[in-house]
Amino acid sequence: MLPPCVDLRWSSEVNNFPPGQCLEAQGCGNRPCVLVVEDHEDSLMLLTCVLQSLGCFLVQAGCAIQALQLAEAYAFDLALIDIVLPDINGLELLRLLKLKQPTQEVVAIAVTALASIKYQAQIRGAGFQGYICKPYLLEDLEALIRYHLRSKLTHC
Repeated sequence: MLPPCVDLRWSSEVNNFPPGQCLEAQGCGNRPCVLVVEDHEDSLMLLTCVLQSLGCFLVQAGCAIQALQLAEAYAFDLALIDIVLPDINGLELLRLLKLKQPTQEVVAIAVTALASIKYQAQIRGAGFQGYICKPYLLEDLEALIRYHLRSKLTHC
């Protein structure tokens, strides 16, 4: 397990975009811009693998505070958010993201091990449009991402 709030951003592209822009102005094409908030390296690796295979541009955060900072600079098409994070839980993180521009309308998918009906209701009630329970099949994750990014993944 990683220490709390480790910087998990792997791509040097992350730092090259001016605030409020993601891809278009930098010549990266029409790739969907996806925020991944995950504090476990193994889970992050799986999410990264699927998103890369779909041609998505990734911005990664190891904790909620880091995700909120990144939300100041990027316009995300999708956010994949772990619910149990080292600082603020994913439910509260989504609430805070919905208060900010440009993330007010972001589509959010909860990626969590909290599988009970009670948690599913809380996740939906918090404004998540999708939910996938760990452990998951990569095919199921890909299908969920494709569904929510269907208008952005026309090339795949």
